[in-house]
Amino acid sequence: MTGGAALDAVYNKFSLSFDGTDDYVDTNASFQGTFRNSFTVSCWQNSSTYNSSDVLWGVADTGNNDFIKLFQRGAHNKICFQFKADGGNHRKNENVASFDSNDGLDGAWVNWVVTVIKPETGTDKIITQIYKNGVARAHETGTFQDSNTADDMSATDIDQNLYIGSFHAHGDSNSNDIDCLIDEWAIWNTALDDAEVAALYNSGVPFDLTADKGNYDKSGNLVAYFNFNEGSGTTATDLEAGRNGTINNATYSTNAPGV
Repeated sequence: MTGGAALDAVYNKFSLSFDGTDDYVDTNASFQGTFRNSFTVSCWQNSSTYNSSDVLWGVADTGNNDFIKLFQRGAHNKICFQFKADGGNHRKNENVASFDSNDGLDGAWVNWVVTVIKPETGTDKIITQIYKNGVARAHETGTFQDSNTADDMSATDIDQNLYIGSFHAHGDSNSNDIDCLIDEWAIWNTALDDAEVAALYNSGVPFDLTADKGNYDKSGNLVAYFNFNEGSGTTATDLEAGRNGTINNATYSTNAPGV
């Protein structure tokens, strides 16, 4: 690599390794306010092991009425997103936002991005898009079941901290811990568009998301950003908000995207 790509590769030195047993990062934030409006979440995954229901990141409220998660599902190595807001049956169905067999679980680094657009009209359905490596792969406009409306999003009630590498289930416990490498987890308080998501992928080389770069111009909308570049210790530095996360049992790896 040369030029900017080489500099980006130097920037990203480590990832976190999760072994599927009690490994997770407590972000020390619920992001409830962010999930009540349009938002984007991005992370990188490297895995050759597939276990159904393992969660890349997620959180539920203490009563398990509302929850949000990105996870593996079913017998065909799907990556799925589910968002249940305002209790009841308002949710995104996993089958709509899924991927083909073995897609993205082959030991290579993959960038997953989820965008959720909140409509202006309260009864309109939200719009969810999932991207793999900068390309839109699944689109849901609220046509399945009682999918979330704008009003549902406004009433989202999540009162626990979001976990990375696990699901922070109701009752304050981790569950569905994942076995994989994870890197560069970030959340924005806006839905990035196609060009901005493609810029995030950056040909497979992560860069500092606190600064705009090319078509990525939403650094000012970052809510939290963990790049897991500390290399040691149990503190995951939030490069945006300064509310550092806590690493529980996960260990650092020099296998990182772009390295």
